[in-house]
Amino acid sequence: SLSSGINAEWPLRPGFFKACHRYHVHPSPHHLDDLMEQHRGRPILTVSNHMSCLDDPMIWSVLYRYRRIALKWDEIRWTPGAQEILFSKGPALGLFMSFGKAVSCVRGAGIYQPVMDFCVDRLNSGDPVHIFVEGKVNADRDLIRPKWGVGRLVQDCQKPPIVIPFIHKGMEDILPLNTVIPRPFKRYILYCCFSLFDEKNLVLLAICDLSSLFLSLSLSLSL
Repeated sequence: SLSSGINAEWPLRPGFFKACHRYHVHPSPHHLDDLMEQHRGRPILTVSNHMSCLDDPMIWSVLYRYRRIALKWDEIRWTPGAQEILFSKGPALGLFMSFGKAVSCVRGAGIYQPVMDFCVDRLNSGDPVHIFVEGKVNADRDLIRPKWGVGRLVQDCQKPPIVIPFIHKGMEDILPLNTVIPRPFKRYILYCCFSLFDEKNLVLLAICDLSSLFLSLSLSLSL
């Protein structure tokens, strides 16, 4: 398809990242990929902190197996992207981001804007969705309240979703805020925490407690 053709740069990402940086993923590099295979057709919502403009898509270079990146573009995650950053700097950039499965999100427009409706539809169709719950790059590692839109996605899923929170550290050294050229030979750590909830109220409770989860994991990664 046209989208698959334009999105041919996806397979180049793992080579770039793995050749230029040292990384470690807990509990295993392809933990998320294995979960997607195990629970195919079940809504999967991943949530994480946001340290750099390079977070997405490079984190998926170590979470997905190469065959999924290269051959199964329809199974790659969808994610909201800030309209003023990704979709307002010319049609070429916006088209490029769209074929990378980013969807324009207007920050401050609330949890019932079209991008959130789209993400609910994708989850109900069995497609994975990723949310940066802080809503912005948090280079200072401040404790920021998770955005309410995550709860809306969980609540409106027809089936209780599998919620997979993960936290990562090091991308802020690879591409610091307000820079455009990635720095090679940096260390990157990703900690993936898997929880399967069968009741939506338990999932929503977990979402509400993400701030303390991220803080505790962040402290452990800094040791």
